Amino acid sequence: MDKSWMGTNRIKKPYIDGVAAFIDYAVHNLLKTSNIDPRGNKQHLTMPCPCTNCLNHIDHTVEEVHLHLFSNGIDLNYTNWIKHGENYEPSISAPTPVNATPTHDTDENEEGKPLSAGKPSEVSAELFHKAHLYVIQNTDEIVPYIE
Repeated sequence: MDKSWMGTNRIKKPYIDGVAAFIDYAVHNLLKTSNIDPRGNKQHLTMPCPCTNCLNHIDHTVEEVHLHLFSNGIDLNYTNWIKHGENYEPSISAPTPVNATPTHDTDENEEGKPLSAGKPSEVSAELFHKAHLYVIQNTDEIVPYIE
């Protein structure tokens, strides 16, 4: 399973698609390992949340996990999704701090000045929150999870 999306910008397509694939994978495995009718309502399913706050210690509904992955980000050390149906595979990559400050690719900084193309830029929490809400409210792939 491709996990390259985990360290990408949370408002970009690779992260959005990666979260959708992760949720589908986790729900598929949850249904496979439990006695839940796959045609039933998935809104009440709960699973460990791999966000940087919950760290798989707290179960939430699928919708809440989805929202946490956008608001908090995924724990970058969670490279073997064993709590979501993946077989354990030892990782040889260097660990990344769980609550590492994300960087965000933008075309301009907060003062409206252009940035060099492709270089990451840190943005304020307020600006990030506004961008996150915009993406959630304007991305067709996310709308079904928040309705």
